[in-house]
Amino acid sequence: FQYLYLDDADYEQIKTSVKAEAVVTEYGEKRWILTDIIGVEDGIGQECLSGSGAIATAFSKAYHEGFTLTFVTGRAIGIGAYLSRLGHRVVQRVDQPIILTGYAALNKLLGKEV
Repeated sequence: FQYLYLDDADYEQIKTSVKAEAVVTEYGEKRWILTDIIGVEDGIGQECLSGSGAIATAFSKAYHEGFTLTFVTGRAIGIGAYLSRLGHRVVQRVDQPIILTGYAALNKLLGKEV
């Protein structure tokens, strides 16, 4: 890919949390190319992505060094779900799902809050 972008509708929803440059493609489509992600509160913006990457790296190293076990006692979405699946074994409550996508995409797909 060349860049991450938003369409007009998505940009309008989150424009206070991002910096983006408007471009028009050769097909006449307007896109907002993301240049920065701004956390609404200190510590919950791109810092979370960096932290999630660090956790995934450490868990991956642990996988290669020994046995890893994950207990899923509540709904696991996003990085929590990814880390659950990254280990050797998962112990999971039967009524609590592991969802390998973000909650926003899942809400949109199901048409309700999960």
